[in-house]
Amino acid sequence: MSAVCKTAVKKHVVQRPFALSCLMGTGVGMFALFCLILLFSAVAAGCRDPGPLLTPMAVCSLYLGALFAGGAAVRFTGDGLMAGGIGGVFYTAAVFLLSLLPLPPSELPPSVGLILLVLLLPASVLGAILGHRKAKRPKSRR
Repeated sequence: MSAVCKTAVKKHVVQRPFALSCLMGTGVGMFALFCLILLFSAVAAGCRDPGPLLTPMAVCSLYLGALFAGGAAVRFTGDGLMAGGIGGVFYTAAVFLLSLLPLPPSELPPSVGLILLVLLLPASVLGAILGHRKAKRPKSRR
């Protein structure tokens, strides 16, 4: 293919509405959270005493889900770190609503739970930064 033909061919870019991209990023984060909890549950089931591992594994999966939510929101919008922040707000709201389910109480005090919820926003922004940097990196040709 000549240089003229290469420049004439443009990639088709799908433009999604901003809020839809943020909600899709939240969905990716919640799916990642679900998968990580299943994975960590399988690891904990193989341990002799999984009790001390449950809280660190749950917190780790919570924050990794926030990273995925922020990164996916940026990837779906195509650009802009604001999408990662708004996706993080949606993710935090979803996690907060899930915490209201009538399940056995957590061993963490409510103040620590509130701090963990507030720190989800910087985690999703970090995921947005990582997703934004990866999206901007030129692909190598082989």
